[in-house]
Amino acid sequence: MKRFITKYISSSHTFFVGIIILVSLNAFWKINNIFFRQDEWVGLGGALSRRENGGLFKVIEDVFESFTSSRFLPLSSITNYIVYNLFGINTSYYGVMGLGATLINAILLYAISYILTKSKIAAVIVALLWITNNLVFQSISWIATMIPSQFALMFFLISFLFLFLYIY
Repeated sequence: MKRFITKYISSSHTFFVGIIILVSLNAFWKINNIFFRQDEWVGLGGALSRRENGGLFKVIEDVFESFTSSRFLPLSSITNYIVYNLFGINTSYYGVMGLGATLINAILLYAISYILTKSKIAAVIVALLWITNNLVFQSISWIATMIPSQFALMFFLISFLFLFLYIY
C-alpha cells in the first residue's frame, strides 16, 4: 500500500486533478436545477410504499422476486431505496451526489490512464473528454439513471484500477 501511495498519489498529480475538478464544476455548475421526471416519481413512490410495507427487507424481497425478469439490479434497487428515503424530493442533494460520483469517476479514469500511458497530459485529456461528454450530463441530470450508471461505472473503474495495479 505504501508503494502504491508513493508511486501513484503524489503532489505532482494535484495540479491535474485540480484541473479535472475545476472543469467538472464548470460543466455542471447548474446541476442543482435538475428536477424529477416521470421515472423519479415512480421510484420515489415505490420507495415510500416499500418503507410503509416492510422497509429495506421489502426491497430485498422485491429484488429477488424479480430475479427472473430481464433486469436484475439488486445493488441499484437497494441503493435507490436508501437514497430516495434520505433525500426525498430535494433534487439539490441528488445533483451533489451525481457530481461527486462524476468527480470520483473522472479521477479514476485519470489514474487508470496514467498507469497505462505514464503521461499526465494524456491522462488528464482522457478524464476531461469523459467529463465533457453529453452522456455524462444525462446520467447526472436524469436522477433515475444516476445510481445504475454512475455507481456501476465507479465499481467497474475501481476493478480495472486494481487489475492494472496488480499487473503493473
